[in-house]
Amino acid sequence: MSVSFRLVMPVVLAVALIAAACGNDDDSSAGTDVSATGEATAEAEVQATPEPEEPEATAEAEPEEPEATAEAEPEEPDESDMFVPLDGVPGVSDEEIGVAVIGTNSNNPLGNCVLDCYQTGVQAYFDMVNSEGGLYGRQLVINRSIDDELFNNQAASLEVIAEDDSLAAFTATLFASGWADLDEAGIPNYHWGIHPTDAAGLQTNFPLPAASCPTCTSRFIAYLAQQAGATRVAALGYGITENSRTCANTYADSIDLYSGDIGAETVYLNNELEFGLPNGIGPQVTAMVEAGVDFIVSCIDLNGMTTLAQELERQGVRDQIAMHHANGYDHAWAARLGSLLDGDLVAFQHAPFEATGVAAVADFLEWTEANGGPIGEPTMYGWVNADLFVAGLKAAGPEFSREAIIEASNTELTEYSANGLVNETDWSRQHLPPVPEDRITNGHRKECVAAVRIQGGAYELLGTADAPFLCWDNSNTDWADPEPTSFS
Repeated sequence: MSVSFRLVMPVVLAVALIAAACGNDDDSSAGTDVSATGEATAEAEVQATPEPEEPEATAEAEPEEPEATAEAEPEEPDESDMFVPLDGVPGVSDEEIGVAVIGTNSNNPLGNCVLDCYQTGVQAYFDMVNSEGGLYGRQLVINRSIDDELFNNQAASLEVIAEDDSLAAFTATLFASGWADLDEAGIPNYHWGIHPTDAAGLQTNFPLPAASCPTCTSRFIAYLAQQAGATRVAALGYGITENSRTCANTYADSIDLYSGDIGAETVYLNNELEFGLPNGIGPQVTAMVEAGVDFIVSCIDLNGMTTLAQELERQGVRDQIAMHHANGYDHAWAARLGSLLDGDLVAFQHAPFEATGVAAVADFLEWTEANGGPIGEPTMYGWVNADLFVAGLKAAGPEFSREAIIEASNTELTEYSANGLVNETDWSRQHLPPVPEDRITNGHRKECVAAVRIQGGAYELLGTADAPFLCWDNSNTDWADPEPTSFS
């Protein structure tokens, strides 16, 4: 997965023209002729005043019948400020609605911010809602925060279940071993969706992005190769995880499927790299140079990509080989490495911070910056997960419960996009991952990514500020140029 800054306020100019028309009346009169002495002449000419003409009769106009207009549908009443006392709903008092946040902080090997960023996103969204009076007369709060220390996600999930004092769970973890336990306990679980296999079929789980097809070819990766001007491509993944291995294979397959359209082919595949590259990556870079590679697509973490970029520089080919960074939407990381990443590309599945034409992005930036916490890609997913939780609460109504939130989310949230921040998701059918033969039944109607190019330590949009997603029709796999798309 992979995605800071600033809003542009649209300006609307209205011009009104008022035209006034004036008419002139000519008055004519006749009277008695008076002599210089003031005496009237004997025979004064008097002009007879004509008899007034009878006005012509006109047919009385029939009153016009007003045009029939369609009767407006009555608006659903807004119940979000309606307070109803609730007993026995975990995490809910008369004053607060409490949730738990679980994520990886300690022992995080990826080199990017996970728990701290993700929790910042959740809290910032809650701050925005609370500033407007909260929901159902209550404030939204994080009442439990747990660092799962990389390997202890199940223990953290069992703690949330045992304490039973949180209405829902929010999770951003690198090992999703506790999700099935939360599902069995009937606790709504909103999470950073980087583990589609672990979330598959769990009706209480709401990952964003929604469950994806790990073995489906993608037009976006071929499009990035085209944008890089690539002809010979390498695909890299770690051998330690199935996700990374499969990702590298699928990227290579995607390049080759559209080879005739983009003018590039896969000439090097290595999906058995050691996690963390403890021995460096010198021999692999040498092999790629010998194979004439000019573009690398990767399924490895920021630390690994940093090592790779530095080795390309050491071997004197950094300016000859562009890269795609699967986890590279991290502004602090890009700024730190600066020109070392110039020309590289990143794709991810939420609206970029640079999409100043999307109002929800401006809200996100305003409230996360006010919160003061770190901002990274998981921050956006924390925000979107919080928005989805609130959407489910509103759909459930003021007499909500865990069961009601889950039921309402799975039946009513069929075009959910977090106000344009993510691809539209239909929660009535997207708890299972799609498959290569059928990408629509359980998948998105469109294959969409946001993409940026790194230049001078900053990100430049490949899309536009008001239509930041690049999309293809998912009913087929035909090659086409992407359609700039907005979901807001």
